[in-house]
Amino acid sequence: MPARPIKASRFFRLHVLLSGLVFACGCGRPAYEVAPVSGRVLMDNQPTAGIGLSFQPIADSGEGAHVGSGSFATTDDEGRFTLELVDPPQAGAVVGVHAVRFSLRDPNAKEEDQLSIADLRLPAKYRNGSITFEVPSQGTDQAIFNLKTR
Repeated sequence: MPARPIKASRFFRLHVLLSGLVFACGCGRPAYEVAPVSGRVLMDNQPTAGIGLSFQPIADSGEGAHVGSGSFATTDDEGRFTLELVDPPQAGAVVGVHAVRFSLRDPNAKEEDQLSIADLRLPAKYRNGSITFEVPSQGTDQAIFNLKTR
């Protein structure tokens, strides 16, 4: 007796179900370790509000280029910040070494003047990613940066 052909709709439903299970198991969790990171930014030993921080993981020489999502934060009035992962959105940063960039925005300045304000108050070494920070696997609340404008 010849085998009955599988109906296309039955095959399609099975394929969609299996694809959905694979997708659900792999999504929502990064494929890299994430740890909580918070701390404080000072400018010339003074807490400063409105400093933006960007943490971008740096690959070791033996790893691939994509080592995880970057993280960001903005300081409050006391200079405190808590990093948030860009993708997927969640608190923390990828464990490992990061290039750190700082930015400063003056809420009273025009958009076209923002770069010149940052240039005047925030030296290039803080804006170009040459500062690094290592996020430990247990996380930290002691990420302290004291930026010098002079």
